[in-house]
Amino acid sequence: MPRKYPPTREYVLQRTEEHHGHLIWTGRMYKNKPHIGHFGNPVRVLLELVGHPHRQVRPTCSEPRCIEPHHWQVIAENPLWHDHGPIKKWNDPRKRVMGGVTFTDREVEEIEDNVADVQSGEFTLEDVRESIKSDHVFEEIKRRVQM
Repeated sequence: MPRKYPPTREYVLQRTEEHHGHLIWTGRMYKNKPHIGHFGNPVRVLLELVGHPHRQVRPTCSEPRCIEPHHWQVIAENPLWHDHGPIKKWNDPRKRVMGGVTFTDREVEEIEDNVADVQSGEFTLEDVRESIKSDHVFEEIKRRVQM
């Protein structure tokens, strides 16, 4: 039997329609939830949770067919005593696009760390400016600190 590969983002988006701010799943439903056979919830593909078995998704939207990533909450399960190793790190793709600019996982982590340092008073924006090489990363740090 051929190996079951996880569905791609394009596969999921072909089976959706935008409707009043929702991304409506037009594919199969199972127990009143969007479902892809042998895989599960299609929102996991959009949130890049394929290969992260210790992360669950919960809807925050009342529309049962909605798979808009911003309408779902990602929950990390507590590891059980018999689990081996730490839970794999997952960077939320919803945080990567800010103000029309797409950031890499490393840049998102750098932004979050520097914002926390400036807000705690450990560093000033001038100190951060000297250590940051890319202008678009510094602009995002400055925008978040001033919010």
